[in-house]
Amino acid sequence: MRHALWTALALCLLPAAAWAAPPATARLALGSCANDLLFPDMPIFAQVRRHAPDALFLIGDTPYIDSTDPAVQESRYAQFFSRSTLAELLKTTPMYGVWDDHDFGLDNTDGNLAGKEHSRRAFVKWHPGNPSFGEHDRGVYTKVRVGPVEVFLLDARWFAGTEPSFADPARPTLIGRQQWDWLRRELSASTATFKLLVTGMIWNDSARPLKPDFWGAYRHEREAIMRFIGERGVTGVVLVAGDIHRCRAFRHSAAEWRAPYDMYEIVSSPLANTVHLTADVPDPHLLFDAPAMHAFVLLEADADAHPPTLTARWIDHGGQELFRLRVTLDQLSPAKKEGAAP
Repeated sequence: MRHALWTALALCLLPAAAWAAPPATARLALGSCANDLLFPDMPIFAQVRRHAPDALFLIGDTPYIDSTDPAVQESRYAQFFSRSTLAELLKTTPMYGVWDDHDFGLDNTDGNLAGKEHSRRAFVKWHPGNPSFGEHDRGVYTKVRVGPVEVFLLDARWFAGTEPSFADPARPTLIGRQQWDWLRRELSASTATFKLLVTGMIWNDSARPLKPDFWGAYRHEREAIMRFIGERGVTGVVLVAGDIHRCRAFRHSAAEWRAPYDMYEIVSSPLANTVHLTADVPDPHLLFDAPAMHAFVLLEADADAHPPTLTARWIDHGGQELFRLRVTLDQLSPAKKEGAAP
């Protein structure tokens, strides 16, 4: 009782600034696939630093480890984060992350990978900024609020293939029941203007030949997420992905995806790697494609604009803007039916 009274008194004495709403603007840098063994200088991080983002999000294959051996995991993280351009950036910029296959353990692997607990232990150590790491010592998913944007970092590796899907028990899961329950709870509760659903794995169906790990191979769970967004009336959702070594942007049809509004997908890859020529797969919803070896996405959100806007800029290591995509909250909200109240 005494503790509760002191807590209440302390809250009353907080300065007015402590009660202020989150900032109305945010600048986020996002990228995947940083191969420091091939490009030790990783010049893209110097360019990220020049744009002074509020936060950096590393969304998989950051770094390339390809082993669950604890010693290999430890040495590769230490080597990666000591690279000068990245180390300088992290002196001034908060960093958050989620893994994909190469930092999880092996290329194209799923949650049946032996030794994944070693990978998780190393990931937790080297991502001290992450607010949480899954639940019950399983997975590394988390969420991060930056101004008007909430970033949901989804783990598409730990649970994949380990249990029947919550969306279709006859098919394998991708994100697992535990993470699905968390996502529904946290997405429903989010008060952010924009919500980013982020995985290293691409959300679209246009994967290169023989590629097994993309959301199109788990359409049952992708459709479950779209249905949930519609049923709960969640606005402002944008999809973010990496992995494929190409910069791309999509606008997925609401009708085809069974979503409450068109879904925009931002693909940011690679930060520092060669280009996958076979990933240049045609798609009727493709807005942009570029074979850049060193690039990131700068997302700028403005909740004070009328309507609120989210602008994505694909930028290469020389500072050239490859493409710009601007969407408004109106575009990320269900269309009002004719005759409905304003």
